[in-house]
Amino acid sequence: MVLGSSDVAGYTESITGASPQAPVTTYAKVKAALEDECVLRASAGEPVTVVRLAPVHGPGKKRTADLLSLARSPVVPLVAKGAHSVGFVLLDDALRALEHLGREDAPSVVTVGGGATPLHALLACLAEAQGSSPRWVNVPIPIGAWRRVSRIPGFPDSLHWLLRLSTPRAVEMEVPVPITPLAAAARRLVTAC
Repeated sequence: MVLGSSDVAGYTESITGASPQAPVTTYAKVKAALEDECVLRASAGEPVTVVRLAPVHGPGKKRTADLLSLARSPVVPLVAKGAHSVGFVLLDDALRALEHLGREDAPSVVTVGGGATPLHALLACLAEAQGSSPRWVNVPIPIGAWRRVSRIPGFPDSLHWLLRLSTPRAVEMEVPVPITPLAAAARRLVTAC
C-alpha cells in the first residue's frame, strides 16, 4: 500500500480512484509519478494499491490546529461563502480505511476521503464544538481571472490554494468503512486537540 494524494486529480470536483490525473502543483506532479509507477507494477501482477488520501485531520496536525483557531475567531472571512469542499477526513477514519485495505484485495488506485465537506459547514461545526459564535464574512474573489493567470508558466505553487477555494473537491470514500459525521468529527477534534 502506497500513500498518495487526492491532489493528483487537480481541480476535479468528485475524486475517485478512476478520476484522471490532472496534477497542478509540483507536489501533485510528484505524487502522480509515484502513482503511475505503482499502477505499472500492479498491472505486472504486484499487489500494489495507491491510496488517494483527502487532507487528513487529527491531533498534532498544524492544519487542524489552524482550523480550530479560525473557528474560534470573532470574525471568519470565507472566500465564495465557504461553499467549496476541503476534502476533509479524520485521521481515525483514514486509519480504519487503510486497515481494511490491508486485509482485502483492492484496486490499484482507491480514494479515502469524507466526500463533500464544505468549509463553512466544517468551520461552523468546529465553532459550535468550541462554544464559539463567529460572524461569517463573505470575501468575493475573481476566480475566473485567477484561473487564467494560473495557466501562465511559472505561476507559483503557493497560490494554487486560492483556486481550490472555488472548487467543490469531494474526495470520495471508496472503502467500506463508516465515516464519522461532521458534527461528531468536530467534537472529537476539539477534545483531542
